[in-house]
Amino acid sequence: MIEIKISTSAAVLLITERMRFKFGLRKKIGKIETGFEIENLNYKTLLNIAETAAFDLVLLLPADILTENNNLDDIICRSMRTLADIYNKEEFKYYTKEKARKLMSSITSLFKKISDKNYLYN
Repeated sequence: MIEIKISTSAAVLLITERMRFKFGLRKKIGKIETGFEIENLNYKTLLNIAETAAFDLVLLLPADILTENNNLDDIICRSMRTLADIYNKEEFKYYTKEKARKLMSSITSLFKKISDKNYLYN
């Protein structure tokens, strides 16, 4: 098992930075009205942005980490739960490792297919 050593605070910092970036993009293309701030979003929208941010960050990791057994689900779960205090959304406290595993499953399966074939179709 590959154990990624990153503090929860560092992981949360990465996710919140990426969330702000994604939020800005959504405002720019008109999916979120101007005048709204990220703190004012409802839980469902905020969760979608948070999971998209986590997904993006996981994709930046080396493929070897993603194809081996790792602790990313634990890191994502702890980070999402911490977002409850940052954005005052109690629902984040109930984020589970199962949700984190589900989030990562498509990435993991893609990288396993690539490593089995040694190439990727366009």
